[in-house]
Amino acid sequence: MKVAIATKNDVVADPGECEEIHFYDLKDGTPILLKKMENPGKNARAAKGVVMLRSALENGADAIIVNEIGRPGVNYLKGKAKIFLADGMNIEDAIHALSSGKLKETEEPTHEGGHREHHL
Repeated sequence: MKVAIATKNDVVADPGECEEIHFYDLKDGTPILLKKMENPGKNARAAKGVVMLRSALENGADAIIVNEIGRPGVNYLKGKAKIFLADGMNIEDAIHALSSGKLKETEEPTHEGGHREHHL
């Protein structure tokens, strides 16, 4: 499984606010860092999270680790990639939790509306 992690300051972030995307391959349950890239959505005028998620898919991810996700992100990923929640975890702990089956998978948003609504 190829996994994309939304990150900010070495902690799992939400797709709309992450600074980088880290890509891992989970071969035989062992996480292997493939690459790191700047989040192309961080300077987008709108739908920053969806821009990040699209980039993750374009880079081959079939699973995404985030700390939270809104309905637009869930709808975009439906049928394309699995979503795992790692709220408050650092990158290393999150990827190891996923490889050991301890991360929660979701098909529902952690909040309604876009990110802006969530923080108002």
